[in-house]
Amino acid sequence: MVETLAGCMFEDIQYADIQVEAAVGRGTFGVVFKAVWKGKDVAIKTIESDNERNAFLVELRQLSRVNHSNIVKLYGFCDNPVSI
Repeated sequence: MVETLAGCMFEDIQYADIQVEAAVGRGTFGVVFKAVWKGKDVAIKTIESDNERNAFLVELRQLSRVNHSNIVKLYGFCDNPVSI
């Protein structure tokens, strides 16, 4: 479960609403998948263990505060499985 982060604007997305297509990469804090959500091509990043939860929350907080054409747009998060 992801706790509410003060001052952060993003949507609570139901994982069932996402059509996951394929894994495209693996990083330090999880796996990235290509997916479709509300008719848009999106990237979904999932964490693989509870040890990655704090890094996930930091990334969620940082992405929720920026809006720039050179930075990936955060649409929201899922809490089961934990994903952005």
